[in-house]
Amino acid sequence: MAICVFQNETVRIVIWLLTITIISDLFQPTEFISIDCGSTSNYSDPRTGLEWISDNGIMNHGKSVEVKNPDGKWVQYRRRRDFPIDSKKYCYNLSTKERRRYIVRATFQYGSLENEDSFPKFKLYLDATKWSTVTILDASRIYVKEMIIRAPSSSIDVCICCAITGSPFISTVELRPLNLSMYATDYEDSFFLKLAARVNFGAPTEDALRYPDDPYDRIWDSDLVKRQNFLVGVAPGTVRINTSKNIDIQTREYPPVKVMQTAVVGNEEHSAID
Repeated sequence: MAICVFQNETVRIVIWLLTITIISDLFQPTEFISIDCGSTSNYSDPRTGLEWISDNGIMNHGKSVEVKNPDGKWVQYRRRRDFPIDSKKYCYNLSTKERRRYIVRATFQYGSLENEDSFPKFKLYLDATKWSTVTILDASRIYVKEMIIRAPSSSIDVCICCAITGSPFISTVELRPLNLSMYATDYEDSFFLKLAARVNFGAPTEDALRYPDDPYDRIWDSDLVKRQNFLVGVAPGTVRINTSKNIDIQTREYPPVKVMQTAVVGNEEHSAID
């Protein structure tokens, strides 16, 4: 079972995803844009098979910095790109198809705050719209900022700017096209959907689920991972269940099969999904 929570400046939309469909070749992952900021070369990610490109030649500002204590599971967190401490905007330009919906994602892992006078705090923009204030309180954590947009033109800019404390930086920039039916709202011409949480309930491990298990490369956090003001433990009177059956129920949001094969339900001696 999965829960996605999105929010915008005036509207909070909660989508309970209770059904599933099998997706086959709705688009090719070559449409994905995956930029490893600070990387010195292009490569294929061994965990996902996705192609990542270096931002050398894309971003002419800032400097590539080797990350201390990177997340060892992911190649893209071995280096980051640091930007000058000033009020300028430093932007990554991404090609889009006008009026198509996309996931836009930026991630940040500093690695170590040793010998730092203050933690990094800076602003993230999409074009001229403020997206988020990035505050790094845990240097070992990967901070993920994600939203769903309808592209207003043939390109968008993801921008870092306005250092408040410490040095602004970025680890990755990602663009993922969506199926035409997905996440349609009455507000998308005026607002974007900002991800609050995407949780895989009943997950077998603490690992997040993403591509290739989710063809759209949404990141589904395991409910076994506990965070302050997020998931804090197992609710009394519940049990974790799973099935190996192929679930094939139509829904416009296309949640991945593996997410829908697990759930947390009220404890009535259930051990599997019928």
